[in-house]
Amino acid sequence: MKEPMTLDDLPLRPFHLRIAAVVGGGMFIDGYILGIVIFAFPAIPAAFGMTPVWSGLVSAAPLVGLFVGGLVFGRLTDRFGRKDLFRLHLLAMVVISVLQVFTAAPWQLVALRLVLGLAIGGDYAIGPGLLAEFTPRKLRTAVMSALGVLWALGYLVATVAGHYVAGLGGPDAWKWALATSAIPSLIVLIMRTGAPESPRWLISQGRFEEARRIVDRWLGPDIALPPADAARAAGAGSWRRLFAPDMWRRTAVSGLFWMALAIPNFSLFVFLPDVLAALKVDDEFLGTVLPCAFALLGAVIGIFLLPRMGRRTALIGFMAALTAICLWIGLAPNPPWLTVTLFVLFGLLLALVANLEFIYPSELFPTELRASGLGLASAISRIGAAAGTFLLPIGLESLGVAGVMVATAVVLLLGIAVTAAWAPETNGAALDEPAPAPLAPRPRGL
Repeated sequence: MKEPMTLDDLPLRPFHLRIAAVVGGGMFIDGYILGIVIFAFPAIPAAFGMTPVWSGLVSAAPLVGLFVGGLVFGRLTDRFGRKDLFRLHLLAMVVISVLQVFTAAPWQLVALRLVLGLAIGGDYAIGPGLLAEFTPRKLRTAVMSALGVLWALGYLVATVAGHYVAGLGGPDAWKWALATSAIPSLIVLIMRTGAPESPRWLISQGRFEEARRIVDRWLGPDIALPPADAARAAGAGSWRRLFAPDMWRRTAVSGLFWMALAIPNFSLFVFLPDVLAALKVDDEFLGTVLPCAFALLGAVIGIFLLPRMGRRTALIGFMAALTAICLWIGLAPNPPWLTVTLFVLFGLLLALVANLEFIYPSELFPTELRASGLGLASAISRIGAAAGTFLLPIGLESLGVAGVMVATAVVLLLGIAVTAAWAPETNGAALDEPAPAPLAPRPRGL
C-alpha cells in the first residue's frame, strides 16, 4: 500500500502559489516603504526643518520599529497563531501611510515611520515562516526566493515612483510620494482575507483536528500530518529556548548574517544619491535606479541558482565578493562609469544572496520557535541597519566616502566569520528535521 504524502513531499499545487502571493505581497510593500524615501526625502523643503541628524533619524526610524516589531510580533505569533496577525499589521500600514501627508515637523515623521517599522517587523516575523510551513522542501528555496524578488521589485518601483511623484512640484509632493505605500498595502490586505492558519502551528499546539480540516480543504485528504511530541503539543516554545545550548548558534547566525547584508542594503542604498555625489557621479537618478534594477535581476537569478548551492557556500562566497567590491569603490580611484558599474554589480549580488534572508532563518528554527526566531533575527538585522542608516550621512561628512565603504566591508567580514564558524547546512532538509552542525574545531595537539 502506498504511503500518504507529507507536507514536505507534496508537488506544487495552486494553494502554494496563493500563499506565496499573499506573503510576497507583504515583501513588496516592505521594499516599497523602505525605498520610497530615496527621492522623496531630498525633495523635502528646507522649511520643514530636516538636518543631517533628522534625516538619519527619519531614515532609521522604520528599522528601529522593525527591531521592536520583529520581537513582539514574533513571540505573539508563536503564541496566538499566524492568521489574524497576518492581516492586522497590514491595516496599520494603510493608515500610517496616509497619515504621513499630514506631518508638519520632522519628529512627527519619525514617529509615523517608527510605527510603520513596527508593522513591517510583524510581516517579517509572520510571512516567511508561514510560507515555509506550507511549502514542500524541494520547492522551498525557489518559492521563498521569490520573496526577495518581490522585495527588490517593491524597492525599484518605489524608487521610480518617488522620483516622479516628488518631482511633481509643490512643497508637499514628497508627502504624497510617501503616502503612495497605502495603495499596495490595501491591495495585499484584501488578498490576505481568508488565508488559513498554519497546520504545523496548530499541531504544535495540540490542535490536530483543526489542522486536519485545513489540510483536507486546501491540500487534500491524502496528506499525512507531521507528528508532534508532547513538548510541542504543550506549546513549549519560549524565548529561553532560542538561547539553549543546542539553539544559540542558530539564533546568532540567523541574526548576524542578516544584519551583515541589511546594513549595506539600507544604509548605502537609502543614501545612494549622496554616496554617488561624493564619488563625483553626476547622474544620480540613473546611478540609483540602475543598481536597483539589477538588484531585481539578481533576486530572479537567485531563484534558479540558490537551490543548487549550500546555504553556507552561498553566504560566504557572495559576502566575500561584496566585501571586495566595497573596498574597490572606497579605496581605488574610479571614473564615474566604473563606479556606477560596481554599484550595479554590488546591487545584483546583494539581492541574489539576500534571498536567503527569508529562507535560511525559517529552516533554522523548529515550528514552535519559528516566528520567534524569525522575529529575533529580523530584529537583530534591523537594529544594525538602523544604526548604519543613522550614521551614514554623519559618516559621509566626517569620514568621507572611503571610510564609509571600508566600514561596510568590515560588517560583511563579520558576517563571513559568523557564518563560517556556526552556520549549519539546511538545504534540502525537511522543515523540522535537525540539520547537522558545522564541524567542530579539532582539539589542539591532535
